[in-house]
Amino acid sequence: MTNRKKFILVDGQGLLYRAFYALPQLTTTYGQVVNAVYGFTMILIRLLEEEKPEYMVITFDTPVPTFRHKEFKEYKAHRKKMPGELISQIPLIREIINNYNIATCSKEGYEADDVIGTIAREAEKRNCDTIIVTGDKDTFQLISPHTKIMTTIKGITEVKIYDEAGIRGKYGVDPEKIVDILALKGDSSDNIPGVPGIGEKTAIALIKEFGSLENILNNTDKISKKSLREMIREYEDQIKMSKMLATIVREVPIKYDFGSFIVKSPNYEELWKIFKKLEFKNLLKKIAPQINQEKKKLKFNLVDTEE
Repeated sequence: MTNRKKFILVDGQGLLYRAFYALPQLTTTYGQVVNAVYGFTMILIRLLEEEKPEYMVITFDTPVPTFRHKEFKEYKAHRKKMPGELISQIPLIREIINNYNIATCSKEGYEADDVIGTIAREAEKRNCDTIIVTGDKDTFQLISPHTKIMTTIKGITEVKIYDEAGIRGKYGVDPEKIVDILALKGDSSDNIPGVPGIGEKTAIALIKEFGSLENILNNTDKISKKSLREMIREYEDQIKMSKMLATIVREVPIKYDFGSFIVKSPNYEELWKIFKKLEFKNLLKKIAPQINQEKKKLKFNLVDTEE
């Protein structure tokens, strides 16, 4: 039996927002808002302790518009700008990630999801079992026999893992058909239009009946309901564009060293300084045993050297 290694791929952008909005506005005695930093770090620690991955990478969006924005100006246009209280926490989160020695990845012109999709495909080729940690259900399209999605369903503590069977149970279709459903019903969170009047229930029913979006578009005359048939014909170009917007790119031209994704020992001394500065008493207690262990090792090495 093949020994597959565990790979954790984190949607850093999504997790930032989840932590920021899920936790009350924690502030240090000197006025720094730290709720997103605390929540993000707690999730990170839990993933490392409970999942014990051999590989891990955190992906982020870049400020540069993506190819989707160029194709459709209204893409995500309704989203509010990142709050200043969250922006001020990003350098702190980056510092913590760096001292956990976890790799980060991003690519201008693409979204974090595209980078995730590209690396997940590579991980499968390298015999890994991958868990993608995200709050974005668009990523359900990436699920395969060796790729699962861990999504937060309440705050930052309650999570659910979806595999192929879970998607079939929830939607009645295979994971790769999720993008066809999104093309028909649209996605309000990303401002993907879809077809006016078609919701999830109708979209799923159509995909189940015809097997794919392409079959629907090629056989509109076989759609029994006249109003639905006419809507799909009228909005065919919008449906095709919606599918393009919803499809995660799996061939992002990004350079990376897969070996750099190997999970390494954290720099606990630096983390201690950061947690102390941010007044994270619970996290200081959490890493105290590792700090003591490192001090013992150092003491032992000094004695050994003196001899």
